[in-house]
Amino acid sequence: MDFSWVKDLAEQANKVEEDRRAQKRCETEREKQLAVSTAPFIEKLHLVVSTCAEEFNKYVHYNGGKVLTTRVQKRVKRTINEKDAELSYPEEATYFAITRKDWTYGIRGCAGQVEFIELPSGGEPLSVRLDEVGATPSRKLVAYVDETSQKIGWKQDDKVVDGQEIMSICRDYFRELIERTN
Repeated sequence: MDFSWVKDLAEQANKVEEDRRAQKRCETEREKQLAVSTAPFIEKLHLVVSTCAEEFNKYVHYNGGKVLTTRVQKRVKRTINEKDAELSYPEEATYFAITRKDWTYGIRGCAGQVEFIELPSGGEPLSVRLDEVGATPSRKLVAYVDETSQKIGWKQDDKVVDGQEIMSICRDYFRELIERTN
């Protein structure tokens, strides 16, 4: 009796498993790419928002009306894929806050998602970690990999946003803080 067909079945099963593993590795590489892009993006948002605050504070005559900005905070939650040195990376929560009078606005991000949150406060930047606050975000940006360029881009409500639109989001966010606290 010829059992060569069993070998063919085994080879076919091996090929399916190899393809599955390659696909899983590709997905894991993409997840890593999105996750490690979050902190640098938040640092850029911080630069934009803190520049708005500095400019605003130059023209405000009363100390109680100034905007306070925290520095960027980073906290490693855990290591992802720690058994694979090539795919290993720290899952890092990154955030900062801007405060004026009795409101704190914060931008936080982790694993390719950036959230804009607003919280009532006592006029001082929150001493809690914004990555642990259970506030519902007013805006959310989600990282994606552009298939053509293989570069990271950002979406809001499943719509791709470019640099100008991101600047506009930051400007509107800052304006909302000022208008809310006037």
